[in-house]
Amino acid sequence: MPLNVEIIKPTLDDIPKLLPLWEEQYRLHGDLDNIYYVQWSDALKQKIENYLTTAIQTEQPLILAARHQDDFVGFITYELGTETYFDTKFTKFGSVIEIVVSKQYRGQGIGKKLIKTVETDYFIPKGINDIRLMCSQNNPAAQEFYKRLGFQSRQSVFYKSSNIGG
Repeated sequence: MPLNVEIIKPTLDDIPKLLPLWEEQYRLHGDLDNIYYVQWSDALKQKIENYLTTAIQTEQPLILAARHQDDFVGFITYELGTETYFDTKFTKFGSVIEIVVSKQYRGQGIGKKLIKTVETDYFIPKGINDIRLMCSQNNPAAQEFYKRLGFQSRQSVFYKSSNIGG
């Protein structure tokens, strides 16, 4: 059964409550792919705090948070995106940058509510019908979640590390 959550625009005073959500999510990603993600550190935490501050103050990117009673249980950052390639039909789209739901609250409809709120209250009124997001190939649970919401993989991004000269 979906959890009763309120979707709100967070304030600067909410950042200390949002940071633990991001750290939890980040540590999960680091465990899934320690080649791609840097280790958690105080410096990284400060960069994330700056990112959240900018999102709240300037709306670049935009941010919404899910609150259950007095606890923040998730948030989403998003923006309008454009693509300049001449051979793609997806030239204007909504871009979900981050979506975070606390592990203890997953499977209760929070992520779905965050995405649907952004889609129906922000993207569609702006004439944006396509949404893009990135998901680690090492996170099959998230991939399945996105597929259930109607997302389809269109491209894969490949990385290669080379030891040049050695």
